[in-house]
Amino acid sequence: MVESIVLTPHTSDRFIWRWMATGNYTASSAYRAFFTRMTSLVGAKQVWRAATPPKVKFFWLALHGRLCTPERRQRHGLQQEATCTLCDQHHEILDHLLASCTYTCEVRHLLAMTGLQRFGPSHDARLADWWQQTRADVPRSLRRGFDSLVLLVSWILWKERNRRTFHNVTKSPAQVFSLICDEADSWIAAGYRSLAALFAAVN
Repeated sequence: MVESIVLTPHTSDRFIWRWMATGNYTASSAYRAFFTRMTSLVGAKQVWRAATPPKVKFFWLALHGRLCTPERRQRHGLQQEATCTLCDQHHEILDHLLASCTYTCEVRHLLAMTGLQRFGPSHDARLADWWQQTRADVPRSLRRGFDSLVLLVSWILWKERNRRTFHNVTKSPAQVFSLICDEADSWIAAGYRSLAALFAAVN
């Protein structure tokens, strides 16, 4: 890559930021470049438009298998076992952890009992595929709230997985469901109206 480059003696290097016409770096242009890249990825558009706290928006990584699961660490030779932390039955790939894990299905069953019947993917579903297909059947006025709920549930499940992994603390599906409800109440109280509209529509 550098064979054809000719260096000019006594001339300082110049750093050019290609996201700005001036070539100069700015924090705002970095954010614009980042979000432009993210919205070009499959499923990422609704992640960034979803009404969620910024700490949850990182979950676009889940759509592309980039979260650090045991299966991914095993694939890179960082550990021997890749068993799911939640069910201890299958390899912990993202689609299993957030869609088809028996523990996850129990949590989603509790959600379905509140009126959110659409919220349960099938046992062999890929998270991104199920999200896209189910979202298409949700009324347009509720889609933003649906996106928020998908991210909320996935995020709480990921936190439960981390509690088990790093702190050896476990919660039952009912306790995790309670955490989801509490967090949803907090988001709604903070002004996330699309999520409030979704809950109002199913109750």
